[in-house]
Amino acid sequence: MKPAPFYLAGALAPLVFLASVIYGAARRAGYSHLADPVSLLGMAGAADAGMINALWVVSGLLIILLGAGFWLDQAGPGRWTATWVMLAGAGSAAIAFWFPMDPPGAPLSRSQIGHNALVAVAGLSFALALITAAYAAAPPRAFRRFSWIALAAMVAGGAGAALSAAMGWPLVGLFERVTQAGYHSWLLVTAILGVTGWGAR
Repeated sequence: MKPAPFYLAGALAPLVFLASVIYGAARRAGYSHLADPVSLLGMAGAADAGMINALWVVSGLLIILLGAGFWLDQAGPGRWTATWVMLAGAGSAAIAFWFPMDPPGAPLSRSQIGHNALVAVAGLSFALALITAAYAAAPPRAFRRFSWIALAAMVAGGAGAALSAAMGWPLVGLFERVTQAGYHSWLLVTAILGVTGWGAR
């Protein structure tokens, strides 16, 4: 089976996610891309939360398909990367489907516990996907370097979000988006490279 259709499907994942965030923020009065976490858009009671979570499930499933493309492609970043990407996609979809965020100030629920656990699993899986891709032998060197850059963005964004939350700075949303830009840009670039035969080497 050829990997190109899986790469084409995977290329849509970051675009679907981006569209969901733009749409959800437009539907929620007072929402701030700088201060508010992305998960707030899909919490119970949020405007069009069902639609937002459905789009996040679709995005997660498309990420799984991208991982399947890696699995099939001998010129790609390898099956370890494929495994971590598929796990990250599954975790992302599961968060939206089963474990939306609790409203701010609500007592800690099982849904929020599951949400927090799966966010950690998905984030770690994305990080391991980038690390294994950076060490893969088959893809071009420029792609391996880009994987390190994407990982650095993830780490910087995560650290910034944690620090902002601890210090009460209204920048959690900004730093979350730095993290998400890191791995979503990597997903899009890898999908495009996969479709084009990794630069037609």
